[in-house]
Amino acid sequence: MGLGKTIQAIGIINADDSLKRILIVCPASLRLNWKRELQKWLTREMSIQLASPQSCEPAMTDIVIINYDIADKLKAKLQAIEWDAVILDEMHYLKNPDAKRTQAIVGRDAKKGKDAVAGIRARRRIGLTGTPIPNRPIEGFPIFHYLDSKEFPSFFGYAKRYANAHNNGYGWDFS
Repeated sequence: MGLGKTIQAIGIINADDSLKRILIVCPASLRLNWKRELQKWLTREMSIQLASPQSCEPAMTDIVIINYDIADKLKAKLQAIEWDAVILDEMHYLKNPDAKRTQAIVGRDAKKGKDAVAGIRARRRIGLTGTPIPNRPIEGFPIFHYLDSKEFPSFFGYAKRYANAHNNGYGWDFS
């Protein structure tokens, strides 16, 4: 807290006029703060919507702010749009690849007999957190893959390099 992550993200919006459709995902307790900071620091006129399961019209506004808890309920509306930017505040919330909110936002590659799940499409992806992400290095993969799938294309490649993945005779150990 207090590192200036919010204002830095708003600075990116201000610096790039091509960012016209922006999704901000944050904890519920920070939604109003994001709206206040946007109203204070944006240097151009943009409409802002605090989305809820009952009222979410992303096609009608420039900036949509949602909280992680409702991402799964709104995934069809959010995934139907190709956003210019998605800002994920407290991105460490997305470390569990099996969580509904993680799948709704970053998606999931097909693995371990599970179907692939589409994530939110965005030309620019910005992850913010002041919290160290992994308790274990393997927890970083969903986040890093979403932010830069070219650098982190493969779960097993990542697991072998950063999590000492190995077959222990009973199966794969990623711990």
